[in-house]
Amino acid sequence: MSLEKITRMEKEWIRMSMPTDHGETCFRLLRREIFVHLLERDLNVCEVLGGLLAVNLISFIDYCDVRALPTNRAQLDLLLTRIHQHADGPGAIEKFLESLRKDNYHHAATTTDHYLHGLYARDYTRQVDIKSGLVPTQPQFYVVRKELVYKIKDNIIAAAQQASASEATHWIVIHGMAGNGKSYLAAAALRSPEIWKVCFGDGIYWLDIGKPGTDKLFIKLGVLWQMVNSNRMQPGPSDLKLPHADNMESICQSLANAFVTQHPNSVLVLDDVWDEAVIKAFEKVACRCIIVTSRRKDIVKSIHAAVTYVNIDSGFTLVESQEYFAQILKVPVANLPHEAVLIHKESKGSPMVMSLVGGMVRDHINTPPQWQHYLSKLTNPQAVMTISATSPYEHRSIGEAIKLSVDSLKFDLREKFFDFAIFDDGVPIPISVFTTLWSIQTDGDAGDEMAHFVNSSLCTRDYCAKRDCIVYRFHDLILVYARNNIPIPEVPGARDVDIQAARENALQNKHRKLFHKYQAICEGHFQNLPDDYYIHNFIGYHMSQGKMIADIKLLYSNRAFLDRRLIYAGPEVVLVDLLLLQKQHPSFTEQLEPLVKELNKTVC
Repeated sequence: MSLEKITRMEKEWIRMSMPTDHGETCFRLLRREIFVHLLERDLNVCEVLGGLLAVNLISFIDYCDVRALPTNRAQLDLLLTRIHQHADGPGAIEKFLESLRKDNYHHAATTTDHYLHGLYARDYTRQVDIKSGLVPTQPQFYVVRKELVYKIKDNIIAAAQQASASEATHWIVIHGMAGNGKSYLAAAALRSPEIWKVCFGDGIYWLDIGKPGTDKLFIKLGVLWQMVNSNRMQPGPSDLKLPHADNMESICQSLANAFVTQHPNSVLVLDDVWDEAVIKAFEKVACRCIIVTSRRKDIVKSIHAAVTYVNIDSGFTLVESQEYFAQILKVPVANLPHEAVLIHKESKGSPMVMSLVGGMVRDHINTPPQWQHYLSKLTNPQAVMTISATSPYEHRSIGEAIKLSVDSLKFDLREKFFDFAIFDDGVPIPISVFTTLWSIQTDGDAGDEMAHFVNSSLCTRDYCAKRDCIVYRFHDLILVYARNNIPIPEVPGARDVDIQAARENALQNKHRKLFHKYQAICEGHFQNLPDDYYIHNFIGYHMSQGKMIADIKLLYSNRAFLDRRLIYAGPEVVLVDLLLLQKQHPSFTEQLEPLVKELNKTVC
């Protein structure tokens, strides 16, 4: 393709893809042999160590280790390795260049700068080829999420280097909760010239998989066949025919042969994969790397190859959310109303929520935005799941996106998922709680069950060092969905108010279920209830939510149990619990007031 045939819009797309500095460039690129050889001639390593130490690119231990080596080349190799291992991140290269200049190594800084600009040199034809490979272009409203894009790029570069050394395909799984921006971040990373020029000179092939089914998977394979067998990766009509178009195994083998002979140094992206059958279909493709985006971390568990996992476990920062709204409204961030901050906090920066709310703002661009209205939708458990608007996200609402993940679970796991509805927002739940709730023999077995939900990005798994136990965390939107959609018997012609009452009753029953499970393990002697870092803090909450009035009166008259709670939960927690019970159930005031007065003295 000649430059004259490139349209003005394509040139603008190319221009937007070019970085204005090296702030997002991965330091790993400076460890390539061709660059190290260039820099070695311009740099006395010992003379720049002090400056690098001053800007925290190396530690004092690094400083000593590098100086101890006998040759300048060995020192340079170790220096670049240590910076990459310990201090790499957005802005690391800019710090490196500035430090070199301060130490009067202007020529070394210029060598580095020219080397990196060489990687980013404008290559119109290659950029258009990326578009032809179906890599998504930058959306109209785009916020640069530097830390996460950098994280993905660094893992891609590392995987490509490992694949090159081992001469075997390396898989990369980018996983995380629905709406966290996995596909957008992957596309942003791949649009960077340091990825497609350095790592994948034979092309980038992007397939939007979704939940296609076998018939649609044949179509996807056919699209890929057309791309890899076209000289310029142009999808669409071609004289080339797909052999054995009715046989999945034959198609996959033909694709594998095409990649080996024509595009070995390429990357295949399988976007939004739900079914392991898709992974099996593409397992024989022998390109440099295969990138998978999925809500399921375990989506590639059946393959026998090297795998790198990249978890996208966070949404927009406050600054990113404000920048996004400012782009949509075409106003400075300082002119945004305070409700924009509150919307970010309520949604925890979920890119999908920001996009949906942004769509409502954009739909009313010529009228004063009703920010309070949008905020009220996010704070209303019933309304938040139905938020919808014109949006680049594939899902029409938050509820629809979560429903897809829940529906993909096996039946017994779907039943367990709705047990999560009883937990309070933002509370980490120890693994032993699920061992008790589901009457599972060991915490290890409970961990195996919870792994399904973690792999489906319906919760996250952490280690709590303070308590030396595994805990699980749930996004507020997941818990809202669970509460709003607890299964109830279908009654033809039932009114909405009756359906809502039935769901509330089902939720109360789940709270009661947890209480009775703990009651069973201590055989009704609650003063012997073991400490699992949860139940002594929240037993009152679950009993209150379960409307267990008689049980509350009985349990809170058990002084031996209350004394044990004070040991495990602390007087502050017990006092707050008692005050809430008094507020929610005024009839308890007379019974609880003496203990409240006693604890007030202790706390104060």
